[in-house]
Amino acid sequence: MKRLILGLGLMSVAAFSNAAGFVGTYYGDAFVTGLNVVSTTGVVNVEWQGYETPYQAKTAWRVVIWDPQVSARTPVVNEWFYNSPRPRYYSHNYQVPFGHTVRVELYAAGNQMPQSWPLSHSVITYFSAAALQPTVYYQAG
Repeated sequence: MKRLILGLGLMSVAAFSNAAGFVGTYYGDAFVTGLNVVSTTGVVNVEWQGYETPYQAKTAWRVVIWDPQVSARTPVVNEWFYNSPRPRYYSHNYQVPFGHTVRVELYAAGNQMPQSWPLSHSVITYFSAAALQPTVYYQAG
């Protein structure tokens, strides 16, 4: 089955796109967003919101953090979070080497239905007006 990402909305407006609209995959999962950061505290916090609709427990989120100074082939973080049937806020802290430039990436993963319209399964992420989500920021630690 093709893996599809649905979803990036701006200011709580849902917009839909299949995985072909994004630049890159990690083990076949649909790339949502990525950003290079340098942590001055040794910690980065990754936040996003999303849910699966209709819910069938077949999708998840994946956070991947790369540090090329540690390894160019293996991420320093590769963590899964199962999706929820209702909108959910995710916020997770990760320790990273102090002063290193790391790449933080968010992927949508899971058994999505084959490409069709309307899609039977979707992953929706909302961006709020107050803070564009997903976002990565520095956390004092």
